[in-house]
Amino acid sequence: MSWISRKGRDRYYRLAKERNKPSRAYFKLMHLDRRYGIIRSGFRIVDLGSAPGGWVHYELERVGEAGIVVSVDLDEYQKPHTRNLVFLQADILRLDASDLLMQLGGKADVVASDAAPHLSGIREVDMARHYELAEAALRIAKLTLSDNGWFMVKLFMSEEFRRFAFKLKTTFGSVNFDKPQSSRKESGELYAVCRRLLQNA
Repeated sequence: MSWISRKGRDRYYRLAKERNKPSRAYFKLMHLDRRYGIIRSGFRIVDLGSAPGGWVHYELERVGEAGIVVSVDLDEYQKPHTRNLVFLQADILRLDASDLLMQLGGKADVVASDAAPHLSGIREVDMARHYELAEAALRIAKLTLSDNGWFMVKLFMSEEFRRFAFKLKTTFGSVNFDKPQSSRKESGELYAVCRRLLQNA
């Protein structure tokens, strides 16, 4: 089955089109939020690797007018026109955390990363690049999160996963790994959902 025909038969791809959402990623975050209770009204959120905006749409709905979402991506994308969304066109590998804190107006309640590299087709190279982004997201979380804040990051099962999972467990008081029902069954992705920065992290 071709990639195009598979998308056409995919429930969450169709739902995203029907509900005018940028991508199926909207439902991935919705499912994680419903399971863990991550996002609340008034929260400050950093969204890393935002394009095409599925997570941003969901985050804005949840935080309401009292909250703020700072979206970071190398690429421009079609964003909602709302005063509580700030877009920074930047490389998260070189992102200055002080810029995020200034835009947020304080520490973040959530740092979320659905970032993924442009794929080369060589698994070892792609995994190394992906975990470089995950490491950058973790660095940003440690510099910007409130003590009781949440960190979410997309991961893939690999040799790098075990090393990175250990690092998460020594950085946060609570760490869960989850594959939301809206992820494609054939996808190897899963999400780390972490909370409470440890004092010695």
